[in-house]
Order: sequence, then C-alpha cells, then structure tokens
Amino acid sequence: MGMKAMRIALGKITERLVDSVRNQQKSNVHVILAIQQIYLENVILILSLVSLLISIILQVGRTFLEVRVYTRNQTSTSCSYVVQEYYRRPMEVNQGLATAHWIYEEFIGAPGLENATHWTRFMARSWLDYIAVWPLDLICCCVTVGLDIFRRVLRSWYFRRDGPTMFGMMLIMLTTSVIRTVEIRMHFNVSFFMNGLAQNLNYYLQRENSACMQRVTCVEPPGSHFLICVTGLFITLLQITFVMDYLDPT
Repeated sequence: MGMKAMRIALGKITERLVDSVRNQQKSNVHVILAIQQIYLENVILILSLVSLLISIILQVGRTFLEVRVYTRNQTSTSCSYVVQEYYRRPMEVNQGLATAHWIYEEFIGAPGLENATHWTRFMARSWLDYIAVWPLDLICCCVTVGLDIFRRVLRSWYFRRDGPTMFGMMLIMLTTSVIRTVEIRMHFNVSFFMNGLAQNLNYYLQRENSACMQRVTCVEPPGSHFLICVTGLFITLLQITFVMDYLDPT
C-alpha cells in the first residue's frame, strides 16, 4: 500500500511539473509572437512612409527623360560640338514634347524622316498615360499610411481585431505594385520612342554629311529614375510579405 501511494503521489507531481512546463512554454510562445507582431507592424509603417516618399521623389527628380544634343561649332575648323542637355521631370510633358519637336523641326519633310511625327505621337501617348497613372500610385500610398494610422488608433481604444484592416492594406499594396510595374513599362516606352526619333535623325544627318555631322542627338537609357521605380516596387512587395507574416505569424 505504501509503494502504491508513493507511485500515485509521484505521478501527480510529474503531471503537475509537465503542465507547468507546458504553460510556461505557451506563455513564452505568446510573448514571442506579440514581440514579433510589434516589430512587423512598425516595419510596415516605416516601409509605407518610404514608399510614399519614393512616389513623391519620382516626380521631383529631373531624370525621367535625359537628352543630349551635340551641335557642330560653325566657327571652328575641326569637328567640335556644343553640348545642350535637357532633363525633364515626369510632369513636364509639354516641355518634353517641345524638346522633341525642336530636335526634328529643322528636318521636317526631309527624305527618310516621314515617320518622325509617328515616333513623337507614340511618345506623347505613353507619356500622357504615365501622367494619368501616377496619381493612383500616390493615392494608394497615402491610403496605406492612413489605414495603418487608423488601425493603431483603434487598437488604442482596445479594438484588438485589426486583421480586416491589415488585409485591406495588403490589397492596396498589391494594387500599388501593379501600378508601379505599369509605370516602369511606360517609362521605357517614352525612352524607346524618343530614342527612335533621335536615331532616325542621326541616320539622316550621317547620310547627308558623312564627314562631319551637323547635329548628334543622344537619349540616355533609363538610369536613376528606373532604379528608384524598381526600388519602390521592391519595397511594396516586401510590405506585402510582412503583412502576410503579421496576419499569420505561425
């Protein structure tokens, strides 16, 4: 009887120890998940602000279209050129089209340049499409930041269920990534059509003056503007990943 009572007592003690360890582990898991969610929501807010800043910087920077025109110096006996540089912001569509018109206006009607107006028309269409799409990018970034702040205000009022708000933020971020992909495509189209116009003019001038061309037009390939666009797209995709981890931390 004494041995049986001892075994029963040891079994109860063991069960209590196991339950205590399990409860401690569950408590530790909850603490770790809470810390992880705090970290994720702060990172999401920081990335949202960076994404909004990138959307604004893209319109301020003068690297959307970069054109260099080398004109022959008529006072020099050698082939020396005077460089004229044109840097256009995305919103300066009228100035950009004026630059394109100035480049080929002296050669309108020349043989082999009948499609110059077509290149300009396609470039103008792509540029105007970009201008029409960009406000959607800015609106999505502002709505994302606004929803994040709204979610934090609700949590301060003890509304703990912020999953629907986070899911809505994720949908807006997905929309932003699609918009930015379209913006990258339109930026390439503008550079491509402008480069096609410049190449046609260069070929024509080379045929007319093979010894020393009067004017050489160079269009810079997508550079810093393209890099900032890709960075913004990457940040948006990173935001989506963090939101998914926040919604399902396990």
